[in-house]
Amino acid sequence: MRQKNTFLNIFMLIMVLIVASFVVSLFIGALSSILWFAVKLLIPAAIVVWLVRWITGSSRSRKYY
Repeated sequence: MRQKNTFLNIFMLIMVLIVASFVVSLFIGALSSILWFAVKLLIPAAIVVWLVRWITGSSRSRKYY
């Protein structure tokens, strides 16, 4: 059996690290976009819903659906 070239081993290690860093950056990008969506859209929407329920809840009886 022939042993692999050292240069080839180093090259394959570098390629694996590059691909792994690309995958990690994609994962972090997706995670940060989900967090951006939650902070920029869902939290203000939750505050608006809470305010509407708070204002309308004090003047008339609550309706349960």
